[in-house]
Amino acid sequence: MAPQSSREAVQVTYRARDKLRAIDGVLYGVLGRTGGETVYYYLERYYELRKTEIPERLETFALGIEDVFRSSAPIIEKLIVKKLESRLALTHKGEKPYEFLEFMKKIQEPV
Repeated sequence: MAPQSSREAVQVTYRARDKLRAIDGVLYGVLGRTGGETVYYYLERYYELRKTEIPERLETFALGIEDVFRSSAPIIEKLIVKKLESRLALTHKGEKPYEFLEFMKKIQEPV
């Protein structure tokens, strides 16, 4: 793997910020401030996943969300994807919607 240029590193940093903002928006929007903070606390306590680490540890985040929300996890994930698509002005023309991890990894790549 080639080393990242400073422009690519900045792009990844912006994307990490965008991901966290989208996740915040969904968790706080759906659950309220206290509910969102409770989810972040749970992730840190049981998955050793700090909020700031989520963009680098997406698989762990997805496992934690599945643990917290059980059968409703896909709804939360879909809301996060939609929020990011909107935030980044992306349009998806595929026949099926993106899977959560697929989408989150795809937007990690520098433009």
